[in-house]
Amino acid sequence: MLFLLLVSTLTLALNIQPVKSEPRTITVPDDYPTIQEAINNANEGDTVFVRNGTYYEHLNVNKTIELLGENRNATIIDGSSTGTVVLLRRDNITIQNFTIRNSGSAGVDSGIWVYHSVNNSKIVGNLVTNCCWAIRAENGAFNSTICDNIAERSYCGILLLVASNCRISSNILSRNNFCGVCLIDAAESNVSDNYISENGYLLSGYGIYVERGPINITNFVDRNSFIDNRQQAYCKPAPPEWGVLKVIWDNGYPSGGNYWSDYAALDLYSSPYQNVTGSDGIGDTPYIIDSSNRDNYPLMKPYPWARHDVGITSVTASKTIVGLGYNTSINIMIFNYGNHTENINITIYANTTIIGEINNIELTGRNFTIATFTWNTAGFAKGKYTIWAYATPVPDETDTADNTCIDGIVTIWTRRGGGSGRNALLL
Repeated sequence: MLFLLLVSTLTLALNIQPVKSEPRTITVPDDYPTIQEAINNANEGDTVFVRNGTYYEHLNVNKTIELLGENRNATIIDGSSTGTVVLLRRDNITIQNFTIRNSGSAGVDSGIWVYHSVNNSKIVGNLVTNCCWAIRAENGAFNSTICDNIAERSYCGILLLVASNCRISSNILSRNNFCGVCLIDAAESNVSDNYISENGYLLSGYGIYVERGPINITNFVDRNSFIDNRQQAYCKPAPPEWGVLKVIWDNGYPSGGNYWSDYAALDLYSSPYQNVTGSDGIGDTPYIIDSSNRDNYPLMKPYPWARHDVGITSVTASKTIVGLGYNTSINIMIFNYGNHTENINITIYANTTIIGEINNIELTGRNFTIATFTWNTAGFAKGKYTIWAYATPVPDETDTADNTCIDGIVTIWTRRGGGSGRNALLL
């Protein structure tokens, strides 16, 4: 019996499992006066919640934690213009809702630096400003998510350097000295839904800069809005022996590619080959970056399109010269960028005179129609008239720049009595 009791006791002792502590939330400055002290005293899986205030710190985040600010605009980590402000050195870290500012200005100094071979970082909803590299992921960083941030007034907004399978989406990347996004040996990563504007003006830079090393790599860049960058996009040529640098600039038809503010083509056709009459919100010709890179389906408006948004894509008169009292047909092509059915009212003008209206045009979302109006020129003086049309904004429409479309000149003439031929025109 004694032997059995000893064996039973020993078995129970061997089966005792350590008690795992439940994740907890540590609050700064309630529990610890500084963010770094809170991190040092956190356990794996804890949340460090930081109340509003300005914290002059350089953070070394070396545990798997969630680092959450109370309010992006009022919870500030300031690096005092030295070094890197926030260094992520462990897998599965989340940093969210901070203003991070004033890193050093040279080398690897960054607002947020995802350090070597760190995986599954989530950088969400932050404002990063006045840094060298605003957000930087490098040297084996895998599966980083960088979403809904503002990265501005830095050398570069977001850098992926030898990083793979990362997602950069829904960020605002503006007024950075060199570029909005920089991809150097980045592989199988997605850059999508970002607003990339006014970058590169101090250093003759770019909206997006792509460079590669001696490996075959592919990246995907689509549904971004490239607006007024010094140069919208640049892919640095590599030696042929380095293999193929492949950037896919569109997601095919009808999803489309990117919006480019310097794209000047029209949207008169649709279909994968852009050879069927009718607007589809996609430009009729590719946007050319260089001889090896093109966006085959450039978007006509910044992405994402609004839920309620209509535009006139063309106004075309059937005749450019018409005899006084005769008719000319005017075709107005309309596209509904939104995803709701709209009732659209169109007003047609010759110079400043209203010559007609077409009301209650029903048009489903992501679709086009052509409305036709016949203009009888009786009662107009001979001369030249600019023909244009205006679509009354639909409810909740905010982008009305393309609600007006101008065709060109229609000339009204009369015949000289008794004359014939070209010399008989009286203009």
